Amino acid sequence: MNHRFRFYVLALTLIAAIVAPIGTDALVLTSPGQYATNTVNDLVLMYYGTSSRKNWTIDELRPCVTHKFADGHRDWLFPGFLYLEFKMGKKQLVYGYTQENACREDWQKLIDKYFMSNMGFDALDKCIEKYKKELGEPPFRHKVVIGIPSPIHNQSDWGKVNGRTLNFAKSDADRIQAVKWYIDELLSRFQKAHFKNFDLEGLYWVDENTHYCRTILPAVSDYVHSKKLLFYWIPYFNGTGSLDWKQMGFDIAYLQPNYFFRLQLGIERLYQTCERAKANGMGLEFEFDHKYFDTRDKHASRFTDYINVFEEQGVYANSAIAYYCDNHSLLDFEMSTRADDHRVMDRFASLIVERNRANAPMLTPQRSQSTNKGTNKSDNDYNWTDPEYWHF
Repeated sequence: MNHRFRFYVLALTLIAAIVAPIGTDALVLTSPGQYATNTVNDLVLMYYGTSSRKNWTIDELRPCVTHKFADGHRDWLFPGFLYLEFKMGKKQLVYGYTQENACREDWQKLIDKYFMSNMGFDALDKCIEKYKKELGEPPFRHKVVIGIPSPIHNQSDWGKVNGRTLNFAKSDADRIQAVKWYIDELLSRFQKAHFKNFDLEGLYWVDENTHYCRTILPAVSDYVHSKKLLFYWIPYFNGTGSLDWKQMGFDIAYLQPNYFFRLQLGIERLYQTCERAKANGMGLEFEFDHKYFDTRDKHASRFTDYINVFEEQGVYANSAIAYYCDNHSLLDFEMSTRADDHRVMDRFASLIVERNRANAPMLTPQRSQSTNKGTNKSDNDYNWTDPEYWHF
């Protein structure tokens, strides 16, 4: 059965499932016993904000926006881009990364960074425009999802909104107010930017477990939905609340296997993640980073394990996928002088290209170019503090 037909069958099968009625062209299908699907079925994580990250200029974005195959032809690659950050300098935007908390000024700096000229969103818009001249219009409309910093539960010095000092240590309402301020500021800037080649599809909760944010998430979800946007989440494998994602108000959640990074895990972790994701109506995350190159004798085969297992378990045919690629691993692949690296990346990219072609006419409504089962463990059995589970 080819991928186009499988997506068609999936759409018909899930038509009575939970459909997120957000925005004008968003469509998320989730149902227990089925992987989640989305109009953005391949979403790449773009770490951006703090000074240690790439600026994501046009040249740096090239291997994310397009892929050049060994035979010389180039094609569109990722249709979706998730911009997120954990820290601004030495200050954490999410609990558990540093000792010092980010304040309103740091949240504002993150927003400002997103809208800098020839970087971030502006560079993405220009990069797509550049390759439209070579490749023609893409078979999909590019989408962007943007991360929301977490108002740290014990913070009392975040700053003011409307002249009033917010104290997260005493009030969930103050935490929610800070998130609303961030969303309003972000959307105001986005609307004024008038990007030509992509749309804002949703917002993403950067915290990867619900240990300290469970009480505020439903209200955050309501506010995201009031803006006609989708609410995204990518919990780590044993993250607190990972299987309760719908109750928290998320429209779609992708489950991290954490297999690539933890050599003590056998390949059964990938099978277990597929089983758990499918049982709970979730998508999957594909993971790799610089370790592929730094310790390729240990990690290169783990990259191909994801491809093999995801093909075998029907993930490529039937699931939305998010891609953790570190801060520069796709660039490293493009610059590699090793033929085997280019062969594996060609295989990786070809699967995404095929999904783009098969899925776009099925689940993504046409848009005018002028329009700007798991285990029996409970959450309490998991060690949510283990940083090896997290994105890095």
